[in-house]
Amino acid sequence: MPAGRRSSVPEQDVSAYTAAALKTMEQLDGYDHVQFVILFGSAGENRMTGESDIDLCLYYDGDPAEALQFRHAILSALPGIRYDIKIFQALPLYVRVEVLKGTPVFVRDQVFLYEKAVETLRDFDNFKHRLYDYTGQAAIS
Repeated sequence: MPAGRRSSVPEQDVSAYTAAALKTMEQLDGYDHVQFVILFGSAGENRMTGESDIDLCLYYDGDPAEALQFRHAILSALPGIRYDIKIFQALPLYVRVEVLKGTPVFVRDQVFLYEKAVETLRDFDNFKHRLYDYTGQAAIS
């Protein structure tokens, strides 16, 4: 393969990796606190290369320390280094917006997911003018 070119990963491989991660989560203590899991990033956008990882973001309904312990348990139980697991509530607001562009792969309660999405988008809408001013994308008027 020429330098600079990367081969893409078949969609069925992404599905298999995602299913394996979900199955692993189901077997861990604390899984009942997981409200949703979203596949995002290059895997969620079907532009994954051989060097990409599987980005999964979960909403853990519990103490932040418990959420981090659950994340560590997942990463410890999953084979290889192909996974990056994030906790939704621990992410910066602008990253949560990007996560919401991904594909939900597990949803315990659809209404809860929609409520969190609306809350996140509303918060971002109230914040974005400050972010864009800071990054030079648009000045506050």
